[in-house]
Amino acid sequence: MVVDDVGALILEVFRLNGRLIAAGDSVVGPLGLSSVRWQILGSVMRAGHHSKTVSQIARETGVTRQAVQRVVNALVAQGVLKREDDPADRRAPLINATERGRLIYADADQARREWLSGVGEQFTAERLRQATSTLTDLRTSLTSSGKTNQQGSTGPETPSSSPSHRRRRKQPGGPADQK
Repeated sequence: MVVDDVGALILEVFRLNGRLIAAGDSVVGPLGLSSVRWQILGSVMRAGHHSKTVSQIARETGVTRQAVQRVVNALVAQGVLKREDDPADRRAPLINATERGRLIYADADQARREWLSGVGEQFTAERLRQATSTLTDLRTSLTSSGKTNQQGSTGPETPSSSPSHRRRRKQPGGPADQK
């Protein structure tokens, strides 16, 4: 039954994700990165000479904007990324790699190539392309089903985490409490 096959594929993707994060941490850990920081730095680097906003990085990586913001803050503090004013929108700074970030990314890319050459030697290029195509189709299907939000995580924001809810929340000690 197709439902069971899709379920088995999704379960295997969950397992693979855990292994990839652990392996990625060991590959780039010596460079002062984690898999998550590497993913965010990679998104910025793939933009080439173009800058990205945190929201653009979140959409590309499938990570929530808030999580990307925390990682960007850490990478800025680490001297790997920098913020620049966006003349088109002062509220959303542009994110770029520093020279240090470019050097770290180049080292990470070399480490990635060495690691993947060993991992991929048992597969044909055609088999890998087919797997990539299947996973891309599955992601597209999930996106069009409406079961994921823009960043790719499941479900809507919870009311207590929504910015509009935080603005409306009554603060203790406010006028209503002073009777």
